[in-house]
Amino acid sequence: MKENGYKRTKNTIKRIMKYVYLISPKYFIISIIFTILVGFTSAMSIWATKLLINGIVEAAANTASNFMQVLIFYAAVNIFIQLIQSINNYLNSKHQLKIDYKMSMDVLEKCRVLRLQDFEDSEVYNILSRAEMEGKTKVYIAYRNILSIITQVASLVSISVIILSWNSYIFLLAFITPIISTIINTRIGYRNYKMRMERMDKVRKTSYINYLLTNNIACKEVKTYNIGSYLINIFSNIKLKIQNQDLGITKLRTIWSMGLNLVEELISLFVIFKVVDMAVVGKILVGDTVAYIDSLSTIQSNVGQFLKSLSEIYNDILYVEQFYKLLDLDINDNHDRKVEIKEIREVEFKDVYYTYEGSDNPTLLNINIKINKRELVGIVGKNGSGKTTFIKLLCGFYDNYKGEILINGIELKKIDPDKLRERMGIIFQDFNKYEMTLRENIGFGNISQIHDDKKIIKILQQVNLKEKIDKFSAKIDTQMGKWFKGEELSKGQWQRIALGRAFMRDADVYVLDEPTSSLDPISEKKIFSLTSQKIKDKIGIFITHRIDNIAALNPRVIVFSEGEIIGDGSNEQLLESCEEYAKLLGMKEECI
Repeated sequence: MKENGYKRTKNTIKRIMKYVYLISPKYFIISIIFTILVGFTSAMSIWATKLLINGIVEAAANTASNFMQVLIFYAAVNIFIQLIQSINNYLNSKHQLKIDYKMSMDVLEKCRVLRLQDFEDSEVYNILSRAEMEGKTKVYIAYRNILSIITQVASLVSISVIILSWNSYIFLLAFITPIISTIINTRIGYRNYKMRMERMDKVRKTSYINYLLTNNIACKEVKTYNIGSYLINIFSNIKLKIQNQDLGITKLRTIWSMGLNLVEELISLFVIFKVVDMAVVGKILVGDTVAYIDSLSTIQSNVGQFLKSLSEIYNDILYVEQFYKLLDLDINDNHDRKVEIKEIREVEFKDVYYTYEGSDNPTLLNINIKINKRELVGIVGKNGSGKTTFIKLLCGFYDNYKGEILINGIELKKIDPDKLRERMGIIFQDFNKYEMTLRENIGFGNISQIHDDKKIIKILQQVNLKEKIDKFSAKIDTQMGKWFKGEELSKGQWQRIALGRAFMRDADVYVLDEPTSSLDPISEKKIFSLTSQKIKDKIGIFITHRIDNIAALNPRVIVFSEGEIIGDGSNEQLLESCEEYAKLLGMKEECI
């Protein structure tokens, strides 16, 4: 192992031990103590067996009178060993549960603070997948291997005392196959690690196809277009390639293991022959003979396990580093964003450009616009014209833009994103349908008021769902969706739930991305009437494709085209001055 690899391994081991210690110092210390005790039990068992066999031989020859004492001692030692091992197993199980809980919480907490642009970055997403699929489980495995090494060291030291006076060259034979095995397993382990990391995209793709085929939302379209067989074929091809790779590694390990096991068996036979030879000529007693054989066999096993644990730790650490790579991911989100705002009075974009990671073409170009309090703004444009990206920037989801985005004259990058979004009520076109209670589906809009039944019921009345909900036996505490045996709603009703979630918040800015796309005309009219009431004395921004919405609300209209703002004015003004707007509204023959 190269020096930098050694240092990296050593530092990761230190970090694992510190991480586990901080989870529960009490269980960590107790686990170490019992780990050492378990190591000593091998020597205790061998010594007790030696005394018992010699006692039996002496009793048979009528040369001993303390056989019962030896038998009681043997029983006490074995009971003690069983007790120690049982307690150790219990402690390990409980400790593992604590470690698993902590790691799961750490991953979720990290995901909570990741920015939207991080989830859209394939490398960050790979880090997350590796940490979740491989790294998280390997942290505990590496820790257990470290404890295993401690056990083997304690066992080797205690057993070595028994055979200190024995011929050393035979003792050294126990190290031959474990050393070779360690070198081979380390090389195979590294090869396996590289293979797994390189195929992470393929593993993610199988997970995605599995989601498409097993999810009640996606399966409707899958069945409609009858693409199930096509997806299964892709899944099968990838899985078979992965399976063949894993079988190749397994085959390699098996071949080497068979050869080394043969060598190890030959060495064991030679050692037994030498020990029996010593017993025949009367150099050692029968009990000592058994003790020597057991000692060397145990030492050989412990040395093998010791070196195997070392190689496994090295291989595990390659995966563990993926877990810590996620935890160490510097998202630079809130480092300089400390300004807290209590009200949003105006929003201004100055010379703003934005390009998505991995793309060569900017999505937004030279955006200059100012929106003030009490303004209702409708945003229109073709698909892909930059409307939703504009909204995402306004909501503070991206900070890698060029130019300035000012909130009350303060640069957005300096404002605490949580405080910013507390002042916003937002519904996205791809809104979430939470497979949770109705209370949570509405209350998530303002988590501090999730137990305010009166407000939730009022919101349900406003979005015209009160009568529907009154039919549910648990009312607002009804489980929603079919994943957990709840009540299902239509797409339009789910959209009204999402609107209710946005209106649950007493915001300064309401951002509505196609807020009525799934509603019937009557419901749509009611929702826009409600929207008009909600945004009085506020900033209201909505994206829509429907001309009736523009005509009914008479907002200030902003027209996007290929990432640029090409129109800004009232409906009447733009019909006269903006050809693209007229096309969007179907007012000319070449309308789209």
